[in-house]
Amino acid sequence: MKKALKFSVLAISIALISHTGFAIDLSGTYECSIYETDHSIHHAMIKYLLDQKSSDLTQGIGAYHFEGGFQKDGSYIYSGEAIVHGDTMAEYFQSKKDPNDNGIEVISIKQKLDQKGGEKIDLQKLTYESPYANGSTLEINCTKDSNF
Repeated sequence: MKKALKFSVLAISIALISHTGFAIDLSGTYECSIYETDHSIHHAMIKYLLDQKSSDLTQGIGAYHFEGGFQKDGSYIYSGEAIVHGDTMAEYFQSKKDPNDNGIEVISIKQKLDQKGGEKIDLQKLTYESPYANGSTLEINCTKDSNF
């Protein structure tokens, strides 16, 4: 009876630890592909920085500041904040040039190893932009791997 009880407690503990999610720092630079509703595709780089004071990675909770952009000349530069719990992230972003250009995102986080055994993190984003962009929704896929 004690063995069965110990096994049940161990299984529940493992399940709770697994559900808590990522105890990793997602900081770094990500390459992103942006799929617009008009079927156009754009590319961007986004850099995340962990806010250590507002984060508790041991509990799978991370707070981040980020910057990103679409153009090499510096136009369409955005910044924002993000909160992570487990394998889910939520973001608010705003253009540095026009405060009316803003939006929110819900992100699914997937961590895996690349072909060389290095860490690879994928962010799959669903975005809602403000009325500035006619209330458009778009899909954004971002990848950070150990080679960046």
